Amino acid sequence: MPQTLADAFSLLGGSGYDLGILLVVLPLSFLLGAVFFSHVNYQISWTTYFATINIIHIAVLGTKLQWHYMLSFVSGSHQFIVGVLISLQLCALGVLKAAAATGRSNNAYGHSGYSWFALLPLFDLILIFSKARFPPRGGYRVFITEFGGLLLAVLLFFIYRSLSNHVASITGG
Repeated sequence: MPQTLADAFSLLGGSGYDLGILLVVLPLSFLLGAVFFSHVNYQISWTTYFATINIIHIAVLGTKLQWHYMLSFVSGSHQFIVGVLISLQLCALGVLKAAAATGRSNNAYGHSGYSWFALLPLFDLILIFSKARFPPRGGYRVFITEFGGLLLAVLLFFIYRSLSNHVASITGG
Protein backbone atom coordinates (compact mmCIF):
# COMPACT_ATOMS: atom_id res chain seq x y z
CA MET A 1 0.00 0.00 0.00
CA PRO A 2 1.56 3.34 -1.03
CA GLN A 3 2.23 5.73 1.84
CA THR A 4 2.78 8.88 -0.23
CA LEU A 5 1.85 10.28 -3.61
CA ALA A 6 5.41 9.60 -4.78
CA ASP A 7 5.01 5.93 -3.80
CA ALA A 8 1.72 5.73 -5.67
CA PHE A 9 3.27 7.11 -8.87
CA SER A 10 6.41 4.98 -8.49
CA LEU A 11 4.22 1.84 -8.42
CA LEU A 12 3.59 2.58 -12.11
CA GLY A 13 7.31 1.97 -12.68
CA GLY A 14 10.27 4.19 -13.46
CA SER A 15 10.27 7.77 -12.34
CA GLY A 16 7.03 8.42 -10.50
CA TYR A 17 7.03 12.09 -11.39
CA ASP A 18 7.45 11.58 -15.13
CA LEU A 19 4.85 8.84 -15.39
CA GLY A 20 2.42 10.71 -13.16
CA ILE A 21 2.71 13.79 -15.34
CA LEU A 22 2.84 12.13 -18.75
CA LEU A 23 0.09 9.61 -18.18
CA VAL A 24 -2.26 11.17 -15.65
CA VAL A 25 -2.14 14.81 -14.62
CA LEU A 26 -1.30 16.82 -17.76
CA PRO A 27 -3.46 14.90 -20.28
CA LEU A 28 -6.52 14.89 -18.02
CA SER A 29 -6.20 18.58 -17.23
CA PHE A 30 -5.60 19.31 -20.92
CA LEU A 31 -8.80 17.47 -21.85
CA LEU A 32 -10.70 19.36 -19.15
CA GLY A 33 -9.40 22.64 -20.54
CA ALA A 34 -10.16 21.60 -24.12
CA VAL A 35 -13.78 20.91 -23.20
CA PHE A 36 -14.01 24.20 -21.32
CA PHE A 37 -12.50 26.28 -24.15
CA SER A 38 -14.06 24.40 -27.09
CA HIS A 39 -16.77 27.00 -27.75
CA VAL A 40 -14.57 30.05 -27.27
CA ASN A 41 -13.65 31.79 -30.50
CA TYR A 42 -10.28 33.50 -30.10
CA GLN A 43 -7.17 33.15 -32.23
CA ILE A 44 -3.44 33.27 -31.57
CA SER A 45 -0.66 33.24 -34.14
CA TRP A 46 1.85 30.44 -34.45
CA THR A 47 4.64 32.51 -32.91
CA THR A 48 2.51 33.34 -29.88
CA TYR A 49 1.54 29.68 -29.55
CA PHE A 50 5.15 28.51 -29.84
CA ALA A 51 6.27 31.01 -27.19
CA THR A 52 3.37 30.07 -24.91
CA ILE A 53 4.03 26.34 -24.99
CA ASN A 54 7.72 26.95 -24.30
CA ILE A 55 6.79 29.03 -21.24
CA ILE A 56 4.47 26.23 -20.10
CA HIS A 57 7.23 23.64 -20.59
CA ILE A 58 9.63 25.79 -18.53
CA ALA A 59 7.01 25.96 -15.77
CA VAL A 60 6.64 22.15 -15.89
CA LEU A 61 10.40 21.90 -15.37
CA GLY A 62 9.96 24.11 -12.30
CA THR A 63 7.40 21.70 -10.90
CA LYS A 64 9.81 18.83 -11.56
CA LEU A 65 12.39 20.61 -9.42
CA GLN A 66 9.75 21.18 -6.74
CA TRP A 67 8.92 17.46 -6.82
CA HIS A 68 12.60 16.49 -6.57
CA TYR A 69 13.31 18.72 -3.59
CA MET A 70 9.98 17.89 -1.96
CA LEU A 71 11.03 14.27 -1.69
CA SER A 72 14.27 15.35 0.00
CA PHE A 73 12.96 17.85 2.53
CA VAL A 74 9.36 16.93 3.34
CA SER A 75 8.34 13.71 5.03
CA GLY A 76 5.22 11.76 5.90
CA SER A 77 1.78 13.21 5.37
CA HIS A 78 3.25 16.57 4.34
CA GLN A 79 4.60 14.91 1.20
CA PHE A 80 1.06 14.11 0.16
CA ILE A 81 -0.08 17.72 0.69
CA VAL A 82 2.84 19.16 -1.27
CA GLY A 83 2.31 16.52 -3.97
CA VAL A 84 -1.32 17.55 -4.32
CA LEU A 85 -0.29 21.22 -4.58
CA ILE A 86 2.23 20.38 -7.30
CA SER A 87 -0.45 18.35 -9.10
CA LEU A 88 -2.77 21.38 -8.96
CA GLN A 89 -0.02 23.50 -10.50
CA LEU A 90 0.29 20.95 -13.28
CA CYS A 91 -3.47 20.95 -13.79
CA ALA A 92 -3.37 24.72 -14.25
CA LEU A 93 -0.55 24.35 -16.78
CA GLY A 94 -2.52 21.67 -18.66
CA VAL A 95 -5.55 23.94 -18.86
CA LEU A 96 -3.36 26.83 -20.08
CA LYS A 97 -1.90 24.59 -22.77
CA ALA A 98 -5.42 23.63 -23.84
CA ALA A 99 -6.38 27.31 -24.04
CA ALA A 100 -3.35 28.07 -26.20
CA ALA A 101 -3.99 25.03 -28.43
CA THR A 102 -7.63 26.03 -28.86
CA GLY A 103 -6.63 29.53 -29.93
CA ARG A 104 -4.07 28.18 -32.37
CA SER A 105 -6.53 25.64 -33.80
CA ASN A 106 -9.08 28.43 -34.29
CA ASN A 107 -6.46 30.50 -36.10
CA ALA A 108 -5.21 27.70 -38.33
CA TYR A 109 -8.41 25.77 -39.07
CA GLY A 110 -11.31 28.04 -38.13
CA HIS A 111 -12.48 25.75 -35.30
CA SER A 112 -11.11 24.19 -32.13
CA GLY A 113 -11.40 20.60 -33.34
CA TYR A 114 -7.64 20.15 -33.77
CA SER A 115 -6.61 21.47 -30.36
CA TRP A 116 -5.95 17.87 -29.27
CA PHE A 117 -2.88 17.95 -31.54
CA ALA A 118 -1.06 19.64 -28.65
CA LEU A 119 -1.11 16.37 -26.69
CA LEU A 120 1.18 14.57 -29.16
CA PRO A 121 4.57 16.12 -29.99
CA LEU A 122 4.62 15.36 -33.73
CA PHE A 123 1.05 16.55 -34.19
CA ASP A 124 1.91 19.63 -32.11
CA LEU A 125 4.42 20.58 -34.82
CA ILE A 126 1.59 20.45 -37.35
CA LEU A 127 -0.42 22.78 -35.13
CA ILE A 128 2.54 25.14 -34.73
CA PHE A 129 3.42 25.43 -38.41
CA SER A 130 -0.05 25.33 -39.99
CA LYS A 131 -0.82 28.36 -42.10
CA ALA A 132 -3.27 30.82 -40.58
CA ARG A 133 -6.70 30.63 -42.12
CA PHE A 134 -7.23 34.35 -41.58
CA PRO A 135 -3.78 35.94 -41.78
CA PRO A 136 -3.38 39.31 -40.06
CA ARG A 137 -3.11 42.46 -42.13
CA GLY A 138 -0.90 45.41 -41.41
CA GLY A 139 2.33 45.36 -43.41
CA TYR A 140 5.47 46.20 -41.44
CA ARG A 141 3.75 46.12 -38.04
CA VAL A 142 2.68 42.51 -38.52
CA PHE A 143 6.11 41.57 -39.89
CA ILE A 144 7.88 43.09 -36.88
CA THR A 145 5.43 41.48 -34.47
CA GLU A 146 5.76 38.06 -36.12
CA PHE A 147 9.55 38.37 -36.37
CA GLY A 148 9.81 39.50 -32.74
CA GLY A 149 7.52 36.68 -31.69
CA LEU A 150 9.64 34.19 -33.60
CA LEU A 151 12.82 35.45 -31.93
CA LEU A 152 11.17 35.25 -28.51
CA ALA A 153 9.85 31.74 -29.19
CA VAL A 154 13.25 30.46 -30.37
CA LEU A 155 14.96 32.08 -27.37
CA LEU A 156 12.44 30.44 -25.01
CA PHE A 157 12.95 27.10 -26.76
CA PHE A 158 16.71 27.24 -26.20
CA ILE A 159 16.18 28.32 -22.59
CA TYR A 160 13.83 25.37 -22.14
CA ARG A 161 16.33 22.91 -23.67
CA SER A 162 19.23 24.14 -21.52
CA LEU A 163 17.08 24.12 -18.36
CA SER A 164 15.81 20.67 -19.27
CA ASN A 165 19.37 19.33 -19.44
CA HIS A 166 20.24 21.04 -16.16
CA VAL A 167 17.15 19.70 -14.38
CA ALA A 168 17.87 16.21 -15.74
CA SER A 169 21.38 16.36 -14.30
CA ILE A 170 20.02 17.46 -10.92
CA THR A 171 17.15 14.98 -10.70
CA GLY A 172 18.92 12.11 -12.40
CA GLY A 173 16.48 11.66 -15.23
